[in-house]
Amino acid sequence: MKIFLNDRLICLYREKPSRNDYHSVSTKQEVSLLYHAFEADPEQKKLGLFSADYEKLKEDFQQLFHLVLAAGGVVKNEKNEILFIYRRGHWDFPKGKLNIINNVLEGRQKAAIREVMEETGIERIDIVGKAGKTHHIFFEKGERYLKTTFWFEMRAPKNQPLTPQTEEDITEVRWFLPDELDKVRGLLYPSLMKLIDL
Repeated sequence: MKIFLNDRLICLYREKPSRNDYHSVSTKQEVSLLYHAFEADPEQKKLGLFSADYEKLKEDFQQLFHLVLAAGGVVKNEKNEILFIYRRGHWDFPKGKLNIINNVLEGRQKAAIREVMEETGIERIDIVGKAGKTHHIFFEKGERYLKTTFWFEMRAPKNQPLTPQTEEDITEVRWFLPDELDKVRGLLYPSLMKLIDL
């Protein structure tokens, strides 16, 4: 499992890595100490954690955070351009939290389509497959959150108006050709890079 903290990477290993750049852990306290030391040291770019009990490792790590589930879309048009939103200094894919309605969690595909429509203004859109999932850490009002986003590959015609959802701090919506992405690579979240080559 790969988790991003901005441009820094945390790896939870299911199998013992062949390299030695990881820590073997067996308790929640070890996981907590190692994570907090990593968080406090921006010079440290990677943290690797391994346990013989991977499910316990994952649970111990997740208990350090409030968990958030989200869904979003990697949207392409007939020219193979990719749809991005610009928010808070970064180009991103449209996404958002799954809603809870009458104590029932919204379906991932429904949430992904709803969020893409709300954040970009497009109305004609189809899911054509799954694009994977990403994990990243963020901070809000002094609290730590671990967000898991379920991504879907989508198709949408280009001849639709694009309207940024300004109340969500989105200031621009734009189609990019794949070879244009090098110009803005520094403004893309590292967690998104594996989703671009669909």
